[in-house]
Amino acid sequence: MALVVENAPLPSTGGDEQLSFRPQDRLELVIIDTAGATVIICIGEAKGGGKIAFNQTTAVTSGENRVKLGSFKANPYVVRIAADNVLVKNIAFTVK
Repeated sequence: MALVVENAPLPSTGGDEQLSFRPQDRLELVIIDTAGATVIICIGEAKGGGKIAFNQTTAVTSGENRVKLGSFKANPYVVRIAADNVLVKNIAFTVK
């Protein structure tokens, strides 16, 4: 899984640490799956009392799937991804 600007290629190196985007960037989550699953994607502000900025359940198929997330205002965020009701990944990012 990777969080990227829409239509960007997957990063070839590095991890998910210190991801930073601009408010005008339209983001998408790239999910590569081997069997297909129901995925819950929840993005919340990573600050006390932060609001949910995105919450969607979607079915993914085997192979590469791209889920459009849109753009976000300046804040720190965390993306939580669950597959078949099991949390599989947290990705922290900042919009500056």
